[in-house]
Amino acid sequence: MFEHLFAERGLSLDRLKTLIEVAKAGSIAAAARGDSARQSLYSRQIKELEEELGTKLFERSNPRIVLTQ
Repeated sequence: MFEHLFAERGLSLDRLKTLIEVAKAGSIAAAARGDSARQSLYSRQIKELEEELGTKLFERSNPRIVLTQ
């Protein structure tokens, strides 16, 4: 519904859903449920969000990641 608004800045509902899924799961691998293609997609989407927003969204300590303040 609001996707066109987000797309102008590189934000998308898919990327925001990924952010929530990864945060809830505690790792990209857990959120992707073992699907290596999905894991790669999630990793890329998180990286793109961080670049677009200009801030680090997760603290990474393999294999867990936690949302930053």
